[in-house]
Amino acid sequence: MLGRMLPKLFHRRLVLLSVLCAGAFGVMLLQTARLALLENERHTADAEAWLVRESWSPTVRGQILDRRGRVLATAVPGYSVEIEFPVLSGDWAKDRAERYAKRLYAAEWGPLPAERKATVLARFQRVYAEHARASWAQIAALTGATEEEIHDRAERTVARVSAMHARLVEVREARDLAELEEQGRPITDDQRRRIRARAEQPIREQAIGHPVVPRVSDGVAFELIRLAERTTRLEPAGPEGPPDEVPTVPGLSVRDAGDRTYPHEVMPVDIDLRTLPGPLRGEGRATMTVRGVCTHLLGWMRPRVFAEDQAARRVFLEEHPENGELLTPTGADRGAYREGESVGAAGLERTQEHRLRGLRGYAQRRLDTGRVEAIEPSPGADVVLTIDVALQARVMAAMDPGLGLAEVQGWHGPARETMPLGTPINGAAVVMEIETGEILAMVSTPSFTREKMREEPDAVFRDEVDYPWMNRAIGGAYPPGSIVKAMILCGASARGVYTPGERISCTGHFLEGRSDRLRCWIYRQYLSTHDDQLGGPPDAAEALMVSCNIFFYELGKRLGPAGILDVYRRFGMGETWDLGVGAEYSGALGPMGRSEATTPGDAILMGIGQGPVAWTPLHAAEAMAAIARGGRRLRPTLVLGEGSRQVGDLGLDPVVVEETMRGLEMAVGQARGTGHQLVFISADGTIRRTEPVFNAPGVRVWGKTGTAQAPVQTVTDEETGERVVVRDGSHSWFVVLVGDAGDERPRYAISVLMEHAGSGGRVSGPVTNQIIHALIEEGYLRASG
Repeated sequence: MLGRMLPKLFHRRLVLLSVLCAGAFGVMLLQTARLALLENERHTADAEAWLVRESWSPTVRGQILDRRGRVLATAVPGYSVEIEFPVLSGDWAKDRAERYAKRLYAAEWGPLPAERKATVLARFQRVYAEHARASWAQIAALTGATEEEIHDRAERTVARVSAMHARLVEVREARDLAELEEQGRPITDDQRRRIRARAEQPIREQAIGHPVVPRVSDGVAFELIRLAERTTRLEPAGPEGPPDEVPTVPGLSVRDAGDRTYPHEVMPVDIDLRTLPGPLRGEGRATMTVRGVCTHLLGWMRPRVFAEDQAARRVFLEEHPENGELLTPTGADRGAYREGESVGAAGLERTQEHRLRGLRGYAQRRLDTGRVEAIEPSPGADVVLTIDVALQARVMAAMDPGLGLAEVQGWHGPARETMPLGTPINGAAVVMEIETGEILAMVSTPSFTREKMREEPDAVFRDEVDYPWMNRAIGGAYPPGSIVKAMILCGASARGVYTPGERISCTGHFLEGRSDRLRCWIYRQYLSTHDDQLGGPPDAAEALMVSCNIFFYELGKRLGPAGILDVYRRFGMGETWDLGVGAEYSGALGPMGRSEATTPGDAILMGIGQGPVAWTPLHAAEAMAAIARGGRRLRPTLVLGEGSRQVGDLGLDPVVVEETMRGLEMAVGQARGTGHQLVFISADGTIRRTEPVFNAPGVRVWGKTGTAQAPVQTVTDEETGERVVVRDGSHSWFVVLVGDAGDERPRYAISVLMEHAGSGGRVSGPVTNQIIHALIEEGYLRASG
């Protein structure tokens, strides 16, 4: 029985084993087939890649223009002709010779004696090296450089990079050996060899291209780009060997090396000396040179791409999937950043980067058919600003200490230890077209040139007294003082706590029985009241004219914390503008910026622009422009064509707006107005002379002065380490609306701030007057007489 069972068991096992073997073989067969297909696809793709040559042609960055088409920033085309370092050093010829030898000899190469290999390699290497060097003659012919110049530059590059690598090898090796010694471990010969091998790793400069002709024109650059696409057949082994197709000019590339220039960065400005205040007045005209025009707005470039730039570019592409021209047919970004390119680093150069940045041209050529598919390069788009650069330069000249208005003068007020006569006064100014909200000029002083930024960066970015880098017009935090009184009046009416035509008595001090607190300025200086001056309680227009504190303390009290905060916010406090020119300060309301902590006492102070409140010169211009429009708010704009800037209507009472405008006109046009006249007193105090702040004929001016109590400015004493006061005193404000004499409504809003300068009328007034003359000179206003 056992004898009959054994054959059956054996047969079953044999069948099972056969099935298992067949299954395994089938799996192997399927895997082999799959791998064969995948390998075939890969080899096909590799073959296709060898049949396709891609090339890129450079583009040019867009320009930044002012509102009248003047070029503020432009690219000066220029291209650098470069050869890759392995070609310059001879490593390309060596590597190519070895690859060709292995292809030629195939299986016979391995067994060849070392001496025979060296002879063959030397012969082939010489062919490739001679081809590379000879090809430079074509570069010379196209660029006008001599072959000697190209060879000399190549040799100097090789020497410089090789020395750099050698120094780094020593540093790397010494560092690694020192680490082992610190660990107390014995250093073996094998460890030394490994350390040496790591130290000898190539550096980036040994892999990239280096200039052999630093600058060529557009036409030459495009000829060289086409030359870089061509190939040549070499016969290293002679006619009996297979040819080798190599680049006609090995390692050749053309890199965008253009400069970004700012043609109006330094400008001459013609000044009519007859328009200056008496002590500075002269005959005829004089020319000043202003530097750093629009630097705070335009910004600058940097010659290095950071990871954040790459990330921003990716986000830009993701946000614009519909724009197919950004990519090539293969999906490559035509505006991708490359090594050595410049990128916008600050101001509009940074925020308008993707708009200004051009798209490279792209060409794909098939070697088998000769078919070429090409996309022409697209230059970057131009960005047009609302700024008038000639007006900007004139405003800068008015605020240049060299003219005399922006340095401490005797007529400014009592001398201070921190700011003696002749001390430069820093400040900011904004000029806005009321109807559109377009900013015609935005100046912050001191400014700086890009040359100074490169050569003296500490003087720009580490000056703790003057802060040249800061755009004070949008980034400075300043208590507004009395310039808010027009806004408070309109806001109080809108909230129902002021009735048109109402009069409020000026008692000299707001708190009964407390003559030392919440005083009106006239009481503080002359122990008088505006009731005495005017013959009775002032109405709203008169209160604006004489800048009566008591009137606006009362409105602040009536509004209370919630009301006063609402008024400020409705006029733009707490908002920024997204202008794209740098850090923007939104303003602060309430103690330590905490509006919820505002008290009734704070509200009273905020009624005259003091207490826990701060804003910028642009906030001031925007608020005044909104009143001039009858309560219609427009968000300020700096770049033309960026869409609607309509914010909303404040719902102001037209009657109160008229009262406000009448008071603002009286403030600069009536003898009692705080912005009407300058007073000059002789050194011995015996002669007192006055003259109007504004002396441009044929214009109509509405305005409000402000003298805002400000915190002192301190710096750290390098010797003692203690904080010392370097600036003190009130900030000086003047905000005006101006039009031609026949205009019923103003056309432009001007906001001027001078830091720690004292009286708004005496310091900021003459600067504002010069800005009005600048508007006349540039054709925005018509002067008569």
